[in-house]
Amino acid sequence: MSKTNIFLIVFIILLLGGVIGGGAYFFYNRNQNQKGTGEKTSVGDLLPFKKKATADKTYTDEAGFSFSYPKDVTVEDVTPEDGKAYSVLTLTYQEKVVTLQALETSYKTVEDWLAKDKSAPKGVTLVGATTLGAVSAKQYSLGDKLMTVAVDQGVVYLIEGPQDGDYMEDTQNLLVSTFAFADMESNTPATTNVVYEEEEVVE
Repeated sequence: MSKTNIFLIVFIILLLGGVIGGGAYFFYNRNQNQKGTGEKTSVGDLLPFKKKATADKTYTDEAGFSFSYPKDVTVEDVTPEDGKAYSVLTLTYQEKVVTLQALETSYKTVEDWLAKDKSAPKGVTLVGATTLGAVSAKQYSLGDKLMTVAVDQGVVYLIEGPQDGDYMEDTQNLLVSTFAFADMESNTPATTNVVYEEEEVVE
């Protein structure tokens, strides 16, 4: 065997030994670091942080309902003056919008309104059922939108927003879960739109 072949074989053996040794050293150090901290790396640790919608403020509408929403979401009353809507609100955060409409209707059920009202969204897919202020409601998807619809006492409540599993979908779910109608026995019904800030506890 020539000296060149012997040198080549020795070089390959040393190269393989270096690769194997380096790999073993890397995995040993990683395991030692995890043992030292008592933590393990998981897929969840590598995912970006998801912002959660929290009930920081309460909005009370003159149409007779209220709901909670996060403090970094802007609520705006955009009700048209043509008298066709009791209330139209937008909740906005970083160019994403959730819309809440309270509209007059002669239909008694959500299904009738969707099927017969010309202004109702078409081609929706039922995804679930919920409640809106103790009133039965249905949830639908349409493309990249999530909609919650309820009909009560001649009013259809339509809430629409992004269906992307992100912050504004959480905000819509928060709106729906905290939605409440004004006390019908109250002698002083709401006459203006008011935003209440939740009390902050300072320790």
